[in-house]
Amino acid sequence: MAEQPCPQSGCSAASTGKCLEGLALEECPHWRKRAVPAAPKRAKPEEGIALRDAEALSAAETATVMGRWPARLVVFVGDVESGKTTLLATVFELFGAGAAREHRFARSVTLHGFERRCFEARITSGREQPATRRTDADDEPRFLHLGVRKTANQLIDLLFTDISGEHFAELRDRPSESALLPIVKRADAVVVTLDGLMLSDPTKRHACVARSTHLIRSLGEVGALRRATGVQVVITKHDLVDVGQANADDVMFRFSKVLPITNAPTLGLHSTAARNGRGLTWGNGVEALISTWTSEFPATDQRLPQHLQSSRAFLRYGAWEARPHD
Repeated sequence: MAEQPCPQSGCSAASTGKCLEGLALEECPHWRKRAVPAAPKRAKPEEGIALRDAEALSAAETATVMGRWPARLVVFVGDVESGKTTLLATVFELFGAGAAREHRFARSVTLHGFERRCFEARITSGREQPATRRTDADDEPRFLHLGVRKTANQLIDLLFTDISGEHFAELRDRPSESALLPIVKRADAVVVTLDGLMLSDPTKRHACVARSTHLIRSLGEVGALRRATGVQVVITKHDLVDVGQANADDVMFRFSKVLPITNAPTLGLHSTAARNGRGLTWGNGVEALISTWTSEFPATDQRLPQHLQSSRAFLRYGAWEARPHD
């Protein structure tokens, strides 16, 4: 940085280092009085608002949503690759495409989480065939939030689970030991996904239905289903195959036999198409399913339980506010 000039007229000490009056610079009274500009003040950084990343919620983070808005918890259960995550993605895409007729998107704190589950089904993903990334077996339970408006004065918040199918074997065979049991106990709706391709295969149909009815029976026997919890059976992949009315009736008959063991007040059967196919429009049957979540079940402010216990270490973490259910 260049020296400041001497305030005495005609002095070149700043460039030559020699005082006009022949004095040493440190002895010159004029040199010592030269003006030195003050250092510029640094601007104080503006304080901003910390925003969360809008990814899927951990169980602990659901308190953020449920503490602000009464939310309905929809728990998806079903075999591996039975279409749980694809159905979730289709629910979200239905609003993004403006294809929902009776509902409108209102808000979501997990937009990025939904987008991650939708991306591989789009042309921009570069895939030759649309697909949905399945939930990894090592992933801890995650939750997606969606607020929908049914009328101008009716805004309903929904929380959806996204849990790998591998975890439901423990819930089915040893429900009292499963870390998922507290989540199911809080559910306003339990959605059982059945793979339509398996139902259309005579060699796989019986086992496919048996695993799911066994799961519902086990949940009923340990009191996991509340009196306000509806059970909905959803036959997926209807765009790929027609399971036939006889098979659909058989599914309802077999589920209705285990329903009295539970406290569940309702049992519904739905079929959904996640893609265009067999003359069906993409998203066929999905809004009818959304209507049951926004109409049939009362919204509550019950939080998820405070702790999870499981043989799997990664499922034990969480610090949630506990509120008893009925």
